[in-house]
Amino acid sequence: MGMKTPGDQFIGLRTVLSLTRTSRALHEHAADALWDTIPGFGILVYSLPREFWRPSSVGGPAGPIELALIANRPLEDVDLLRFNHYAPRVKRILLPSACLHLPPSTRALSFSPNILDAFESRPYGWVLPNLRVLCCSPELRHYADFYRSFSVVYGPNIQEVYTQCPYVNHTAPKVVEGHWKETLARLHALAPNLSSLNLNANDQPFGLTISSLLSSVVAATSQNLRVLRLSHLPINLNAVQHLATLPFLTELAAKLDEDIAANDLVLLFKPGNACFPALGELHLFHSHDLFLLTLFIHLTRPANARLRIITLYILEALVPFNLVTNLLDDILEHEHVRSFTAISLNCFIDPQSPGPHVLTEAHLRPFFKLKELRCFQLGIRCDFDIDNRTLKKVVAVWPNLTVLILGPSLTAKTSKITLNGLIPLVLGCPHLKTLGLTIDATVYMAGPVDLNGTYGSWLLHGPTVNVDLSMMPKEVLDIPKSFKLKIPALYMLQSPLEELILGRSRIHNPAAVAGVLSCFFPKLKYIRGTWRHAEVLGLDNAVFSEEETREIIEESECGHAWQSVVNKILPAMVRTRKHERNARRLAERRGPTVA
Repeated sequence: MGMKTPGDQFIGLRTVLSLTRTSRALHEHAADALWDTIPGFGILVYSLPREFWRPSSVGGPAGPIELALIANRPLEDVDLLRFNHYAPRVKRILLPSACLHLPPSTRALSFSPNILDAFESRPYGWVLPNLRVLCCSPELRHYADFYRSFSVVYGPNIQEVYTQCPYVNHTAPKVVEGHWKETLARLHALAPNLSSLNLNANDQPFGLTISSLLSSVVAATSQNLRVLRLSHLPINLNAVQHLATLPFLTELAAKLDEDIAANDLVLLFKPGNACFPALGELHLFHSHDLFLLTLFIHLTRPANARLRIITLYILEALVPFNLVTNLLDDILEHEHVRSFTAISLNCFIDPQSPGPHVLTEAHLRPFFKLKELRCFQLGIRCDFDIDNRTLKKVVAVWPNLTVLILGPSLTAKTSKITLNGLIPLVLGCPHLKTLGLTIDATVYMAGPVDLNGTYGSWLLHGPTVNVDLSMMPKEVLDIPKSFKLKIPALYMLQSPLEELILGRSRIHNPAAVAGVLSCFFPKLKYIRGTWRHAEVLGLDNAVFSEEETREIIEESECGHAWQSVVNKILPAMVRTRKHERNARRLAERRGPTVA
């Protein structure tokens, strides 16, 4: 063989396409690879003749592209030849972001429900008979169609189901109860083959019928079930009893039915009974009874040697404060608590229960022995009596935190925690993504702010905020100050934090606060809170005292100020600092200029 030029070593895509068209063996392998994973069953419309479908914009010319069928005439067998050739090859439906083998323009497409109408009328059985994995997140406008499609599109070989349905509001299309029942009946037939069922859907107002059907689906699953996530959908005692015996179940997220009583759990989990031997993640929901969830944890803990993640939610009722402290004590008594990586408790405190309703550092201190924690979320809507020094201790014991949420309270508007207290989190928790607490953000600046100056003139001289240097490590304080280090080591201390949850925290000077946050949290994208909006004052039948009106107006102004920080001022400051760095690097490369 002669020498080849570099260009001869690569086969062009046109050559590959020609080979797959002329060689059956190559065609079969290529077709299997290309159609193994798709972002949704609607993409099969491409296998139909071009005259049967068309693209159209949704929501105006700038909106997403949606493919729809054109009902010129009914589909005949000859029109479905390519469809019948490719559809059986589909093994997985994944979210569009995971289908990287397809062009981005194809992954961004949506598909009209009339495509489902055409598939539904076919007498050939399921659209995707060999599908193994179903992972989809239907848009809000297609939410109801998803349940209609389940019994039509997906075949009998599904092993994993993951659905992330959107929050259903009053504008969403209503789900037909019959479609819900058909979906659950289909899942019941699939249950013996399922290894993973994640039905993250909103609870529908269909009453006990849906709960009973869903529980029968759970009870029909086999010993191979490994993951069950039902979010807010309730299951009854029979389903819980079945799940407790599964030897490979590692993740469970479900709402306990209101008919389950404490005595039922005592009988079910009595000593000697098998109960969740392989469980590693437990997420329990209940409408009102925190004691029942506490009892569940208490009775199953001897067998939960592998438990690492625990999440408890009370969705509707107010909870007595003493039940919260009892639950925290019970978690600490778990035999394997030192191996826990995530603890999350979310509820609202009953203001009429015996107080004081305050969690202090003394309540948190016993958890400091849990060195493996990555998520610590006490979404308990009560006051937290903690300060900057408490956060410094948190950093020392939990360096791997990704989520830290302490409250925030629904009433507290200030705190002993200031912006200075966030400095240890920046240095000591390098993986922190979400932080929730009430802070004192009443920071003032001595001089005016000029965002329109060259690179933001005030940024060149640093914000005149009083940063508590005692919160900085000594090795950082020893770094000499320079042009780029207005506050010591600002450019070394940058956190990946993306979300702040602040309750009703006050703010007096948004520009000053944004200056500090832009230094430490340049990737901050979201600031969330519970500030009341002034619009509530104009609601019908709304009666507020003069003091309440003043408080609501103040909260509304604070909410708008925090949003201006995260949406306008902070991004502008981050861009300005980037310009500064680029200008400095350019000046360093050019060297000193000769006058």
